[in-house]
Amino acid sequence: MKTSFLWCMVIVLLLAGAAAAHPPKEVKIDFDPDSKMLMVTAIHDTKDVTKHYVGMVQVDLNGEKMIEQKFKSQVGPGEQMAHFWINDAKVGDTLTVTAFCNIAGKKQASLKIEKKAETAPMKMD
Repeated sequence: MKTSFLWCMVIVLLLAGAAAAHPPKEVKIDFDPDSKMLMVTAIHDTKDVTKHYVGMVQVDLNGEKMIEQKFKSQVGPGEQMAHFWINDAKVGDTLTVTAFCNIAGKKQASLKIEKKAETAPMKMD
């Protein structure tokens, strides 16, 4: 009887911990085709950035894994940020970023690389 009760308590505690875990809410990505820099912000609320955090960010270029960055904590209680230099990325390619919670869940975003908008030179009268 005591063993059954202990097992039930273990299961309840495990389920409670898993219920507190959640994937990132959103992954924001921006790519500068001139500098080849990819800026990633994973929105992920947590109270303790060392126990519950975005533990990994994966970057795929046209479906091929290019980068897998692991983290041991989150930069702040609301987000994880990372910047990557993607030398092989060019106009027309697709970048896909997946942010993984260290406990459970993931969120993904994709971006098709387009030319930067040209700005017209200013006229001086």
